[in-house]
Amino acid sequence: MTPVDLIEIAGSLVILSAFAAAQTGRLTPRSRSYLGLNIVGSAALAVIALLDRSWGFLLLEGCWALVSAAGLVTVVREDRRKPTPSAPTVDIVTSSAPTATEPATPADPAPRDRRPDARTDGGSMMAQVVDPSSVSIGLRTAAHVGISVTDLDRSVAFYQALTGLAPVVRDETMRGDGFARSQGLPCTRLRYATFHLDNLGIDLIQFQEPAGDPATVAANRPGSMHLCFEVADLRAVYDRMRDAGFAFFGEPYTFVPEEVSPPEAAGTEVAYFNDPDGTNLELIAPRGGFARPA
Repeated sequence: MTPVDLIEIAGSLVILSAFAAAQTGRLTPRSRSYLGLNIVGSAALAVIALLDRSWGFLLLEGCWALVSAAGLVTVVREDRRKPTPSAPTVDIVTSSAPTATEPATPADPAPRDRRPDARTDGGSMMAQVVDPSSVSIGLRTAAHVGISVTDLDRSVAFYQALTGLAPVVRDETMRGDGFARSQGLPCTRLRYATFHLDNLGIDLIQFQEPAGDPATVAANRPGSMHLCFEVADLRAVYDRMRDAGFAFFGEPYTFVPEEVSPPEAAGTEVAYFNDPDGTNLELIAPRGGFARPA
């Protein structure tokens, strides 16, 4: 095998790795990594085609490299045009009625895509904190909790084993520009599955485009949430899960009166663990103030 053969094989593997990563949702066709791999692989194959005087192959790989390079330049320019988000601030919004001498003036609502807090790059958007003495929306029924996952099939297996339920839908899809804009994303293509618990739904969502970086979550990190499962006998459930291979951060803990308020909550048992993507999960056998009203 000659050095030219080795270069040809390496170039082919580079292109195939980018294709495989895009098909499995690990890269998007507009990502720098995907375009860079295509440039390197196709350029190497174009040089081989030139040396072999294979003009059709040269046309294919040369155009492939040029189109990928043009795409990478476009992506870099778009990234440079994105505004750098400033440090988040939280404003308390209060409402006051107009006085008798002060005529009420209607608010001038700006278009939704012109709001200063609107995001279109998939980043977080700081919610405005309103004065609860003047505003009450009245949302009291939770429909579902959505969890972004890296591998939908892996997460479905985890939650199916955890709940003993089969998903009511599995490997369904969502996409579309309007849907993407509603989430503050430039585009959206995803797979999802849904579990129906007795009192709540769990949506597992794998974003294929744009594929995001895994979040760094922990109990003490602002913005991190956790999903809590209520059980009657926590120790029995904990032991069954440990025997089945579930990993916990530590042993179950029971709150004592000097560590929790109200005092009636003493005796509550908790245990904490993660799902395959690091989502915070909890088991609780609640007492007193931690128990939900019947």
